[in-house]
Amino acid sequence: MFRKKKKQKAVPAAPPVEEDDEILVGYLENWEAHALKLNVDKTEVKKGEKFTVSVFNETNSRVGGATVFVGENNYKTNNNGTVTISLSKKGNFAVYSEKDDFVRSEKKNIQVKIKNKSHIMSSNSLIKLLNILFNQKLILKHLIGF
Repeated sequence: MFRKKKKQKAVPAAPPVEEDDEILVGYLENWEAHALKLNVDKTEVKKGEKFTVSVFNETNSRVGGATVFVGENNYKTNNNGTVTISLSKKGNFAVYSEKDDFVRSEKKNIQVKIKNKSHIMSSNSLIKLLNILFNQKLILKHLIGF
């Protein structure tokens, strides 16, 4: 907290901290503290689907060679500060980045879901299946959309 003038109310130097907020504190040996920021292009993917993580510094310049952690795995960003990842396990995973001489990024979450299973069948196979199910003869013109 600091005061602007003697008779003014105290003004908080930062927004108030909420109960579940995470506070990152870094110590560097000089006054040029650097912080990492993270962008994940998707917050929800299917197993095996690719997503891209981009890492920036405090001036929004891309940071190459940063380590991106996703669950138990880690990946390195390229010279453009990005890495493309796909996960083979379903679940919720914390994503964050670290690099020497930087305060690590905030954590973001990504949810990996199971792929939807679908089956494609020909119209003839569909008619045969419907004939079996309904025990009647259906012809193609009765099916809308075929």
